Amino acid sequence: MAIYDCFQFFNEEEILDIRLNILSPFVDYFVIVESSYDHQGNKRELVFNKKKFEKFNHKINYIIVNDVSHSIIKRHQGGHSLIEQHQRNAIMKGLEKSSDSDLIIISDVDEIPDLRKLNLYNKKNYAVFSQKMFNFKLNLMNVTESNWHGSRVCLKKNLKSPQFLRNIKFKKYPFWRLDKIRNIQIIRI
Repeated sequence: MAIYDCFQFFNEEEILDIRLNILSPFVDYFVIVESSYDHQGNKRELVFNKKKFEKFNHKINYIIVNDVSHSIIKRHQGGHSLIEQHQRNAIMKGLEKSSDSDLIIISDVDEIPDLRKLNLYNKKNYAVFSQKMFNFKLNLMNVTESNWHGSRVCLKKNLKSPQFLRNIKFKKYPFWRLDKIRNIQIIRI
């Protein structure tokens, strides 16, 4: 079983560097997808610098998306970008050599899952990582916002499309936490 970490890239080189260094010990392959169009439909230059990330080249499968149909080149206004979805679905090109038993992680580049917790994943289902929010630096955790639910994981055999996996909603199950049960005499002590 191999682990594939798959995400879109725009120009976030510092975040990409952090992601590759943090996840490399856990991940067998990185699938990086970059489009010649931004999510607003504007033509753009590709900026991924393979030389800058040379120590990871043996793990990187870099996919360029040039096949953007004119029918999806529309500015999105608060909704979903069809170009973004097309770019995300191009991750499939980077999974052509993967097997059904491989784990596929779909994220945005700035959503870095804690793969030390991967053993909690039930491989029969889909999972959504609950991720802490950091702003500007890794030592500045945003405590005013709840966890971000970004990265998703499933077995390759269960992956209908990267966008399908991205659209899966997580469920918060209501529960109570009862820390201690004591009688009144013990509580007074």
